[in-house]
Amino acid sequence: MAPVIHSEDASDRLYLSLLSSPEDHDKPNTGTYSFNPDAQGQGTWLVMIDTGYDWQRFPEEFGTPGEPRPLSVWNVPEDIRNRELRAEEIAGGLHWPPNDDRDYGDPFEGVPEGHGTQCAILAGGLQSGVARRAGLYLIKAGGAVMDQAGLIVEEDVCADSLISALGHILDLLRDGGLPRGKTILVIDTLWNIKDMRKNTSRGEEGYMEWHGKVANALDDLDSLGGVLVTVSAGNDGREKPPGRTDEYMPNILSARHGSPLIITGAVNNRGQLAKLSSPGTANVPITCYAVGKDIMLIDLSIDQKRSQEGTSFSAAIVAGQAACAVSDPLNEEQLKWCIDDIGGDRIGNRLKNWFSREGLGSFQRVAEEDILDPTSTWEDYPIPERVNVVCNSCATHNLRDGRNMGEVGGKIHGAEDLYREVDGKQVGKLDGKIKGQIDEESGGEGHEEAGGKSGTKLEGAVDVDGRPEHDTKRYADGDADGNVDGSVDGDVDGNVDGDVDGNVDGDVDGNVDGDVDGDAKETDEEPPSKRHKH
Repeated sequence: MAPVIHSEDASDRLYLSLLSSPEDHDKPNTGTYSFNPDAQGQGTWLVMIDTGYDWQRFPEEFGTPGEPRPLSVWNVPEDIRNRELRAEEIAGGLHWPPNDDRDYGDPFEGVPEGHGTQCAILAGGLQSGVARRAGLYLIKAGGAVMDQAGLIVEEDVCADSLISALGHILDLLRDGGLPRGKTILVIDTLWNIKDMRKNTSRGEEGYMEWHGKVANALDDLDSLGGVLVTVSAGNDGREKPPGRTDEYMPNILSARHGSPLIITGAVNNRGQLAKLSSPGTANVPITCYAVGKDIMLIDLSIDQKRSQEGTSFSAAIVAGQAACAVSDPLNEEQLKWCIDDIGGDRIGNRLKNWFSREGLGSFQRVAEEDILDPTSTWEDYPIPERVNVVCNSCATHNLRDGRNMGEVGGKIHGAEDLYREVDGKQVGKLDGKIKGQIDEESGGEGHEEAGGKSGTKLEGAVDVDGRPEHDTKRYADGDADGNVDGSVDGDVDGNVDGDVDGNVDGDVDGNVDGDVDGDAKETDEEPPSKRHKH
């Protein structure tokens, strides 16, 4: 028997509008959305790797461990996630924050805004999340430095924290701590490839070693548990020229044949392309889009909700959608886990194919002439052919190659609604093999960067301990371009200004190219990561 579909008005900012699941696929923005109450992530786990989580402050979103759904928190060891402090820094009063679960990431004026907390709520919050009944496994990977006054002066998710977190997830899959075929991972941090290769403490050899460890761990997650991984496209769409998806790890790994990585771009609430979203490239294309602009989320620095934006939020929403799809009883056969899946076409790949195909897990919500967010100008931005926004099966249950697949009638709120069952198994996988392990992954689309950031910027640049200068971007409500920056060096963006080339160039011979423009600053500190919210 088909499950009941409920409807709510779009004026409710909660998750139904984020799901982009209209009752009428042909009229997607009327304000009425649907969901399947039997497909809210039951039996699945959402694993988050992020800055930290103030989950105890928001019991209405997180609940408590085991009530009303599973919740676990694990911290990357503090000597891995926090950088080593020099003797003179310690003498000056700098210190690590307490070794707890709390979110010290993405600070503004020394007070955390709550990147990890926000993304976890979007993916699986009990009130505001997509997969409201999925288990949450929250991995704190963020490190920070506090001053004597207790303000955050530096924060980052370092590259080695990712290795530690991925290894922990693999251990859980091996030991039964996480279910195979029902685990979805969100990596909401990106690392600039060129910055890492130029870093004197890591260098080319160190980057190659780290790259290989990440690639191997993600391969093991796929083969061991069919884990789908969502990552953000990046927030460099406003730069001139726009930053691209192939400038960052782990994004370039999505180019590998059979990769279960989903690259997620951002749209506004109507499904129009948001200018902040970094465009894809031929070899590292955007898989799908989700709402990533004008989202009302709690800001820990002011302890209230405000309108926010970022492709990290889009990646969290897509992960929640994946959990819903896996838990949907109608998808049981299509998304069944088997360690011997033919050709390695495991659940992660099937979900990726699902979300990338028009009329299955995603569809374009607006007409072609309305595809762009009207609040932005679009010079020098490569406009994609399609902007397919993720949705749950309620939006596409009557679509499969243009054919209706059967129906069950029912009365919903006094109106007749049809639930059409999708038969058959999800088939197909992304075609084409990408040669090479490093160069070909990033694609051969060379492009140079003009330095600087676009938008109105109010900068208070502070060079923290010799670390590269870059900006933490904050976006004010109602601003057409969306950005009024309160910039503090040593924080989020992760770019060395004036050098966004960031590619491991995709040469035919598969060699890792040396630096061409040579304009990035050298530093013996680990280059900061980039979370794609602000």
